[in-house]
Amino acid sequence: MATTDGGGDPRPPGGPEPLSARLGVPSPRGRWPVLTAIVLDTIGVALLLPIALFYFTIVTDIPLPHLGVLMSVALVLALPTGLLGGELVDRFGAKRVMVGNNLLSALGYVGYYLAGGEAVVFGGMLLVAVSECVFWSCWLPYVKGMAGRDGFDTWFAFIEAAKAGCMVLGAGLTAVFLASSDPESVRVLVLVNIATSLVSAVLIGRHPVSGARRERAAPARRQGWGVILRDRRYVLMTAGQLLCTPISLLGGLAFPVFFAEDWELPPWIGPALFALSNLMVLLLQPWITRAVRPVSPRVLLVWSALLSLAGLAPLVVVADPAAVTGTAVAVVSTVVLTVAGILFFPTTNTALIAFTTEDNAGRVSALFHTGTSVATAATPALVGWLLGVPDALWAVMALLNLAGVACFELALRGVRAVGPR
Repeated sequence: MATTDGGGDPRPPGGPEPLSARLGVPSPRGRWPVLTAIVLDTIGVALLLPIALFYFTIVTDIPLPHLGVLMSVALVLALPTGLLGGELVDRFGAKRVMVGNNLLSALGYVGYYLAGGEAVVFGGMLLVAVSECVFWSCWLPYVKGMAGRDGFDTWFAFIEAAKAGCMVLGAGLTAVFLASSDPESVRVLVLVNIATSLVSAVLIGRHPVSGARRERAAPARRQGWGVILRDRRYVLMTAGQLLCTPISLLGGLAFPVFFAEDWELPPWIGPALFALSNLMVLLLQPWITRAVRPVSPRVLLVWSALLSLAGLAPLVVVADPAAVTGTAVAVVSTVVLTVAGILFFPTTNTALIAFTTEDNAGRVSALFHTGTSVATAATPALVGWLLGVPDALWAVMALLNLAGVACFELALRGVRAVGPR
């Protein structure tokens, strides 16, 4: 009979752990359809993510400034829907909301495909933005149900690694497609995205995952929003997420512009660093998450904060570098900041989900990731405002990150562990 190591990894009695377990890779047995759905959906999203605005400049005559305004308004209007998604998760279960959300995403991308006038473009943008917000409200409860005895952090790290690989693959496929095809044929990428969303919805809907689908909680047991919002721990963790998110967006927003314009590095350096960061997550996330399991979450957050400071420091110290030096510094900063994120994200998400109950997991997850959504919507404006004075931008990012980690530390004060991880 197989035994487990407390994390749910099967092994022969008295025998060594399988190599996959030592690398932090959980057994996918019984979960292949769901994993296939996640991979397909992520690749579909990654096909359009690098060209989100550029796509509309190809298929419509709408000026770029107008497109930017339409997308910003859509993102802002979608913010409250994440909280609604959390309510739906707690009433109907994460699995049903995941399926409905994939269908909503497919409908939004139909708007992308039919893009012509501003009304259709805005409708597509709004539906996609809503689906993104609702996704985050059901994602953590869904992964918790998928993880079972293997531990939430193990599965969270493994799926994040797989998604990072899909992001690299999807972005690469888009680059190859655009380089070898007529730009007008870019609508084909949207059709692929619609198809992956629909197939993922079918796979998730037809294959149950333990804990991902629950009966509606009895009204007497369900906490109201007031109880959740008065919980100091949930509020502090949401504030921490809001404050720590901006630094994680530097690679896509600030680095490509800063390295190309301020340091005069080749324009390909930004996409290359993005690929490097995702490749590191793909290769290292499960292993590092498993390796640091015995470490207190509060200690891991301190390590993450120190690494973030170390990643930003070279950008302040080095001024007007030569091409070789600048490239080396850009790589070092990206690597260090990526490792900080590898420590940070499983730790905070595992802590959050450990403090939820079957009754409130959807709404707490929605509240937490509303912090993510608000920061994601606000950070481009912050970067645009401060990038003219880069040292000020790095300083603000460091201070925001330290303040966010302080919020998490307060939320976890007195907690040595966060339960089965």
